Amino acid sequence: MSDCSDYFVTFLVDGIDGVIFPTDPWPYGQYEFTRRAEPFAAAQAVLDRELRAMETPPARPTKLRTYVRDVRDMVEAARVGRDHANETIALMRLDFLYAYDPVVANVGVLFDLRRGVARGLPPPGRTRPAGLLAMLDEVSSGRTSTISLLLATGGGPFGELGRALRRSAHWRNVAKSSADNVQYVLMTWMACEVLCKVSQSDSVTDRILGGVGFVRGRHALALRADDARALKVERGRVEYWRRELFRVVDSGRRLRNAIVHSGYRDIEMQQFLSVSDMRTFRRFMNMALPRLQGLALRGLQLRMKTVAELWSDLARVLYEPGSLGVANDLLGTVLHSLEHPLPHLED
Repeated sequence: MSDCSDYFVTFLVDGIDGVIFPTDPWPYGQYEFTRRAEPFAAAQAVLDRELRAMETPPARPTKLRTYVRDVRDMVEAARVGRDHANETIALMRLDFLYAYDPVVANVGVLFDLRRGVARGLPPPGRTRPAGLLAMLDEVSSGRTSTISLLLATGGGPFGELGRALRRSAHWRNVAKSSADNVQYVLMTWMACEVLCKVSQSDSVTDRILGGVGFVRGRHALALRADDARALKVERGRVEYWRRELFRVVDSGRRLRNAIVHSGYRDIEMQQFLSVSDMRTFRRFMNMALPRLQGLALRGLQLRMKTVAELWSDLARVLYEPGSLGVANDLLGTVLHSLEHPLPHLED
């Protein structure tokens, strides 16, 4: 393809400047994270210029880079590189549930490997959070290596469940960037449904609640004795929130249906979710969705290949080695956060 070329593509990543990676460069799927200089002098010169143009350039920028082969031009290379970079970051968020929120920035450099020409991307001038987080091999290698392999292999060896997790991560990423409540409901529901629904008769609402610890039926019978005791002691509190959250989440399901089938807009949302209910929906789903994705990731680590396997053996996934248990997370984190809301859970 003589009219095409190959590119070395680098994007800056916002939001993780305080992260300490196990190695530098740190391979992650088809990409690598690094704070090293660019391997091509022309590319480094362009990147230096782009950084100088920013309002608050980082002292040591965190970069995500890869090769993009056989594309028509730099515009196409940037689009392909960004699409895959966004998926990498979306799945990486499973390693950063609370501490950081990485985002692919609009700053970087593309280096044409055949022609030796470098070009930058327009800088938006972002600010960055301070702080420190260490990624330790002993803690993160299991989850991280699974995500990296999922990205590097295209998901094939991980079957339907791997593909579902990638789709879910994509729609969660889209939902996070939407200020419109109706778009948020639609994208978040899609991100959940792909991990919850096996047949048309399945209740996605029940499975969303089950994924955070509101387990019932045979899954409740499989709880560890310490979890069963703790949930029994807090039975009134648990049942109150289960009923309340079922009502709110199922209202979100009905709103999703109205959006898809009748084109409902944000200004019509209160037919399904009041302002207060929407706040509760956001708070809860911003905790429930990453937990569902975490269950799917653990399922992949247990060599599960389908969404059906995940839900047929939920207890095995919930009680992975080192698990703190269902009750600890449900009572100490999820319900506590609903009862003492923090603004960032609505973002």
